Amino acid sequence: MRVDLSGIASATKKLASGEKVTYYYAWRGGPRLKGEPGSPEFVSSYEQAHRTLHGSLQGSRRRASEPVTILLLKTLLLTPKTDR
Repeated sequence: MRVDLSGIASATKKLASGEKVTYYYAWRGGPRLKGEPGSPEFVSSYEQAHRTLHGSLQGSRRRASEPVTILLLKTLLLTPKTDR
């Protein structure tokens, strides 16, 4: 069975021994995936990374943005205007 895992990023590095190694990530800047592509461990680590990402955003998105909005409003309202 083939599984479509979109957004996977890869990076090839040359080790000190001269060996080339390819690392796979769930997305650019995301967590590194374990196992070889196509293995059950690889698919499992991909799903875990996305579950962690989407689980942390659900329900907390609105609450996390409120302090930033308040801080931005305070900055805009309390900063004196200067002539340019």
